[in-house]
Amino acid sequence: YEFNLVYDCFTDSRFTLIDGNKGIHGMMRCKKRINSPDIINDHKIESVVILALSHKDSIAKIIKRDYPMVKNIFVPDFDIISGKPLPVIKKL
Repeated sequence: YEFNLVYDCFTDSRFTLIDGNKGIHGMMRCKKRINSPDIINDHKIESVVILALSHKDSIAKIIKRDYPMVKNIFVPDFDIISGKPLPVIKKL
């Protein structure tokens, strides 16, 4: 969850943290509360950014299966621009 070190745009209030692990719901990371995936339905969320890259494929599969209203799934990545790595967001 230390995404704000590279992707500071995610600290904006438009973004919320979601985790399937019930044991960490309500905890704070990077000044954001970790929520249950139920918030996707409750707030009719249509776009999700998966930050757990080692689990991105299984998480994307769950999102597509359980939350059909999600139209966009993104992951952070890096592109090399002018010889320098720059953070980008790519759609799955």
